[in-house]
Amino acid sequence: MNQELFGMCKPEFLEAPTSWLCRGAASQGLSFKELCTWLGVGNRNDVDANFANTDVQKIAGRCGFPLSSFDLVKRIFCVGTSLQMQEEVLLRAEKMPRYRFCPLCLRDQATPNFPVHWRFNPWRMCYTHECLMEDRCPHCRAPVLLQSPMDSGGPQGRGITFLSQCSCCGGLLWKTTPVFVESLPPSRLSMLDAARLRNGCAFLSALAHGRMTNPFFKTPSVDQGLQLMERFGLIAGAEFPTADEFRKPFEVFVLERDNLHRETR
Repeated sequence: MNQELFGMCKPEFLEAPTSWLCRGAASQGLSFKELCTWLGVGNRNDVDANFANTDVQKIAGRCGFPLSSFDLVKRIFCVGTSLQMQEEVLLRAEKMPRYRFCPLCLRDQATPNFPVHWRFNPWRMCYTHECLMEDRCPHCRAPVLLQSPMDSGGPQGRGITFLSQCSCCGGLLWKTTPVFVESLPPSRLSMLDAARLRNGCAFLSALAHGRMTNPFFKTPSVDQGLQLMERFGLIAGAEFPTADEFRKPFEVFVLERDNLHRETR
């Protein structure tokens, strides 16, 4: 197809579809829904999940970008949305895409954006900065939901300029003190929990490459291998403490952890 959009912002490497579409809609003076409709991306419920069934060749042609700008991200969501896991793989809040974020990455990015791996529940640690991912805005405590227009976000709907700003209060998401993994003593982070953090990278690698090695299967499928890791408790799930919980005093942390264990038995 011939290019039909002029000045459309390019997706950053491994940028999630929702993140790119938010920035693209702002650059084109369109609503998020209008841009999704014109590009053929389903805009109901979860746009990232819908991307698994989207014609990315059509999007690339209409934007004038190479197909390689989208094919890896599509493959990750194709495999990720097809997994038969006990826990939800994608982060959601009221059926809308929800993200965790690394404050140091958001601070240092030339173009603030949300990579695809920040959308997945097992990804709980930034492997660049060795810090825990943040779950909420440090200022207003709102979850990070990107599927909304940037021009109507922020306080009183006056809009936000960058995705590094909270769409609710407009505050800079990266203005918080990171929780570095190496600073957590064994009493706060067990060896098993540390392994779960590391396995977030293995989880996303399996989705990206469509294969994995596992000693229990000669040629395991991604679905089989990740199901086995989940069954043995080797993947961080919903019960894994958030960065805010690790910031709490040790006594409060232990009390809440013990209460959670009793409730889940």
